[in-house]
Amino acid sequence: MQKIGTIGFFAIATATLAGCAVSTAPTDDRKEVSSQSEPLIAPGMLSDDYSPLVAGSGETVAAFNPMLGQSPENVTFIGQDAFVTSLLSGEILRVSEDGTVTSIHVPVPPGTFVAGIQAHGSNALVFSAALITQNGPVGSYVYKLNIDTLDLQELAYMPGAALNGLAIEDLGGVESWLSVDAMAPSGVIWKGSLEGGPAAVWYEGPAVQPNASYVVTPCNPPMPVGGNGARAYTELGMRSLVVSNTTGSSVTKIPLLQDSTPGQEALWYDTSAAPWYPDDIWPDHCGIPGFRRGAFIATHGQHRILYGNPYTGRQTELTTGLDCDGPTAVVVHGQWLYATCGGDPLICRPDQNGNPDPSLSNLGTPALKRWKLKWTYLLPCRP
Repeated sequence: MQKIGTIGFFAIATATLAGCAVSTAPTDDRKEVSSQSEPLIAPGMLSDDYSPLVAGSGETVAAFNPMLGQSPENVTFIGQDAFVTSLLSGEILRVSEDGTVTSIHVPVPPGTFVAGIQAHGSNALVFSAALITQNGPVGSYVYKLNIDTLDLQELAYMPGAALNGLAIEDLGGVESWLSVDAMAPSGVIWKGSLEGGPAAVWYEGPAVQPNASYVVTPCNPPMPVGGNGARAYTELGMRSLVVSNTTGSSVTKIPLLQDSTPGQEALWYDTSAAPWYPDDIWPDHCGIPGFRRGAFIATHGQHRILYGNPYTGRQTELTTGLDCDGPTAVVVHGQWLYATCGGDPLICRPDQNGNPDPSLSNLGTPALKRWKLKWTYLLPCRP
């Protein structure tokens, strides 16, 4: 275990794990979820029009400095403080309720992408860091950080992996982390203990498999990203891992079976027909009064945040690029929807209508933003 300081930044790297665009989605054997799979829903009784769920164009909680390589990738909360991974600068940015930003420098080699992050208890963060060169992934670490003492514990190292989104889950009575490999050709999710020790492949398959038909465009970085976001989810007492696939343009639910193994994948969203290229997702754990239960989706390459229902396929734009340039993560905290925006300097920025414009170079306006949600949960829900 080592203690880390709060100084220093790495120079901006030349590539990023953040969202990429593709031409088509991969062919796979995941099961489509039919409308009859949706529990406790009477047809025609609940709305699929989610447009009134957020108020206004949102507000900036904190702005980050792109000249220092600050590039927000993911976000989690402990209390009222947000903790944002900066993909390119080797740090975690702590944002207090009043918008004050404090840098927690992570001692990783240059070229290491600090990506997925999840709170653990009241004073710890678990996060992934992937070292990638022009020749591909070198390997990935999972760390545990005590935010009070700044003690840093290396939990696991996976040679050749490029970890991104990360979730925490109880697997067979063992508190564990699950993290998607963004670039493994076969589509891999790793698992390991929060106490440390060797990691192992938990899942391998199409849910997080990069699209072999990936096409580089001026609005998307030259990185074949498959698995991106990962969130634990509860529905009718059943636990699942929900994952996004950026180049696959899909969101998939993977059940967590009682023996801690993955169950049969269920394809929640396939957006290849009108591609949104999802980066991060936030399943709605409680459901919204008067609406069908759905999920928030950050679409990095399309500069939009969506809310949609996986059983009907209905998706509604909640924000555009004018509100959040290049969203990389979404989290609901209290009555607010939070998103990290503008994190990738290689992604083109949106035009005056909020649409991606290849002729517009993204100079970067990285920030943590939020929108007031127009409903209140009546009961607490477990993420």
